[in-house]
Amino acid sequence: MTGAIFLQGLGALTVMLMVTFALAQAAQRGAQRLTARIRAELVGEQSRGCLMALPVCWLNRYFVCWLVLNALWLVKVLALPYSQSLATVLVLAVLGMLALVDAETGILPNELVLLLMLLAWGYSWVIKGDGLPALDRLWGMSLGYALPMLFNMAYRRVRARDALGQGDAKLLAAIGLWVGLTALADVWIIASALLLVYSVGLMFANRAVMRLNVGIPFGPFLVLSTNALVICEAF
Repeated sequence: MTGAIFLQGLGALTVMLMVTFALAQAAQRGAQRLTARIRAELVGEQSRGCLMALPVCWLNRYFVCWLVLNALWLVKVLALPYSQSLATVLVLAVLGMLALVDAETGILPNELVLLLMLLAWGYSWVIKGDGLPALDRLWGMSLGYALPMLFNMAYRRVRARDALGQGDAKLLAAIGLWVGLTALADVWIIASALLLVYSVGLMFANRAVMRLNVGIPFGPFLVLSTNALVICEAF
């Protein structure tokens, strides 16, 4: 009896990992197509390559590993039901696509952000059992967009340029709809800390890439900080 239960659990885990691997491959190809399309539309500095100063092959290779490891963590460490784990992996896949595209182009495509918002709403409906997103999540979406835009307006008055793109504000709104207002503050703090560490490390490793006319995309750090909350089951 114990052996049968073990084999059943092993079979379910294997299917989960196979689905995650296929999803990662599909998301990766989708991100590559979006990146190619955006690069064809861009001119100048942003069209020259990865703005994160990392080889593109690293990003693509680690994307699949990252998503599969997340699936393993959700199932084996957090012991979430397979349905919730798969729903979480699906949201993370779209977040990962946004991170890949932003890292290479500095652009967060509206269609991916919209898809993320729809998935966040579906997660709230199917997994959390809310017909409509809870008030905390609606506030997270609203303030996730409004506060960065207000910060950007103030920064523009002082420095005559933008600190954040509208894409970052839209991404924060989508993340806020998924994680809620309380966790959104943690997302912002962790992402800012990661960006600071990356920037300092980049200056020490290769000062030539720290050019004033090319900003570092913030999207990948928002995705990593959201992922940190996911693996800590913080929302």
